[in-house]
Amino acid sequence: MPLTPEPPPDPYISWQGTPASTVTGAWQVTGTDPKAANSFENPNNVVSQALSNVSIVDARVTISLPPMSFTTITVAH
Repeated sequence: MPLTPEPPPDPYISWQGTPASTVTGAWQVTGTDPKAANSFENPNNVVSQALSNVSIVDARVTISLPPMSFTTITVAH
């Protein structure tokens, strides 16, 4: 039976010193087509989506990063 590799753990952001206390916003652009683009005919083909399930626990943020994605997180101290 072939071995099935386990998926990698979700990456996290950790603070040293004064940690952030609140996630004030999180957005992600992702898709399945690396050549996807916006056009005049389809201006909303590639758009950012707000993420609502991002929080700080024990001074770090853990988040899922899908392949071919760009993620932005803003925090407050």
